[in-house]
Amino acid sequence: MTDPGHDPVGAALDLVDGEPAHAVFVAGSVPEVRAARRAGVACVAVLGAGATARELRAAGAVEVHRDAAALLRVLDDSLLARPRAFGDRRPTASTAPAGRSG
Repeated sequence: MTDPGHDPVGAALDLVDGEPAHAVFVAGSVPEVRAARRAGVACVAVLGAGATARELRAAGAVEVHRDAAALLRVLDDSLLARPRAFGDRRPTASTAPAGRSG
């Protein structure tokens, strides 16, 4: 099993035998957004940990919400309700992690 400290998104996928194309990760920091991107998982971010919306989007977040309450208010219209609406979110070959294929 993958050490979640090194690849938390991959570890979560492994726990549920999930596929990146069928998952959405909720992140609160730029490193978490980048981990989701490396794993090929679409990402929704919630502002926190000092990151700006611009930084979270630049890291790969599809949506950025002010806080968890703001995300809950639009849950039915968010990526969490319709992950496939955004198409294939897998990283390009140059950003794919070694040893893990999408």
